[in-house]
Amino acid sequence: MKKLLLSSIAALFLATGTAHARMLTSLPPAEYDKPYEGELTIRRLATEQEIRNACPKVNWQANFQSHATACSLVPSSTRCDIFIVNDRALKAVDMNYNVALRHELGHCKGWPGDHKGGKKVFIDVLVAMPKLPPSTKELPAYPPAVCVTEPCENRETKDIWSTARPFQIKDLKR
Repeated sequence: MKKLLLSSIAALFLATGTAHARMLTSLPPAEYDKPYEGELTIRRLATEQEIRNACPKVNWQANFQSHATACSLVPSSTRCDIFIVNDRALKAVDMNYNVALRHELGHCKGWPGDHKGGKKVFIDVLVAMPKLPPSTKELPAYPPAVCVTEPCENRETKDIWSTARPFQIKDLKR
């Protein structure tokens, strides 16, 4: 009777769609799971391909990641750029924004890409929103550019944020 009950519970567990929860990600270990204090920019992108383009040095296959939902670039010890796909793309893979953000903030704090010491969690686990520095810039996802006059792959991408100058009133007088 116990075996029948256990197998029925297992069948119910699989039939209810919770089998997808087997997909795991890692949260950073305690030494990297602390508030980030540097200059932080969070950019939301529309597609997983845009994430791969934003972080071309990431070996997505070696990291056992079937989806490219987020990545981070750490140009210095006081600056970090995080890229996360938009909510629609996160929902498509049952990913939680807070989990993705907390994972990437760990990389901003120095957690290596091999994810050593990470705490395995289901990708849809609920976690609290991490505390962000007051200077955080959040840039929304925009639809991908439509290339009309040339193939998109021939277009050169530019980092307009690093060369942008502050807005001045005289800019309005033209």
